[in-house]
Amino acid sequence: MALHTCIGAYKTCWSRVYVNSVILAAFEQAITDGVNIISLPIGGAICPYFFDLITIRSFIAMQEGILVSMSVGNPRPIPQSGGNISPWILTAGASMIDHNFPTIVILKNNASCTRALFTMKKDLDVVNCL
Repeated sequence: MALHTCIGAYKTCWSRVYVNSVILAAFEQAITDGVNIISLPIGGAICPYFFDLITIRSFIAMQEGILVSMSVGNPRPIPQSGGNISPWILTAGASMIDHNFPTIVILKNNASCTRALFTMKKDLDVVNCL
């Protein structure tokens, strides 16, 4: 974390209910508070920019020098589609797979455990096997 960093948290969603007006109010407050990054980890719908109020607000935040980060989501109509793809938004995506990759992890004390890992660095000193 950078020196003299101030972290602000703004509750915008309750029980999986996302209201644009509440999210937009949080954007306004974050800009007023002078944040450097806004992280909004919800997926977005695919619609023209001029209908997407959050995309418009994120553009204004970008003009103020604020990085906006959002999750890509999967709004359909096809599994490969994604939202929040505006060039001024840092969009993060993830994927799920339907396979396990069981790996036996051997610790320095010769104890072992099996975990579903996809990749693992070879030079790990400690592995959590709870």
